[in-house]
Amino acid sequence: EKMPDMAKRVAKEGHEVETHSLRHANLSQMNREGVIADLEQSRQIMKDMIGIDVKILRPPYGAVNDTVKEAVNMPMITWGVDPYDWRDKDAGLIKDRVVDASYDGAIVLMHDIYSTTAEAIPWIIDELRGKGFEFVTVEELAKKKGIVLNNGDLYRDFAS
Repeated sequence: EKMPDMAKRVAKEGHEVETHSLRHANLSQMNREGVIADLEQSRQIMKDMIGIDVKILRPPYGAVNDTVKEAVNMPMITWGVDPYDWRDKDAGLIKDRVVDASYDGAIVLMHDIYSTTAEAIPWIIDELRGKGFEFVTVEELAKKKGIVLNNGDLYRDFAS
């Protein structure tokens, strides 16, 4: 809602647009009705703003419990590689952590709100491409690995 032009641009450029919830609350600390209401609002805003029906949730903090799994009517994606870019704002360290920890089928958590993360990304891309990695969306990665994303299931990676 705060950046509709950016959301439209991201979608127009072909990036996968999904939801991270409406309020960035820890969903595992909410009741079923609260989780459903938050995600329904988030999905409706995306539909109204850019015309996309989001199909995947990245739960804030990666926090998922049985209530969330039961309430969420979409697959949930977390990560297998966390460079702690939110904590250690050092581009070189972020790059090293991602490059060293990445593996076939890895999902990497990164936060575009930090300038040091943005600074690290070109280095990460160059080094990982040099090692034969390909960058794809979550849906593309699941498809390449022959994995069907199921509503209510949690995926940390798509390792072979």
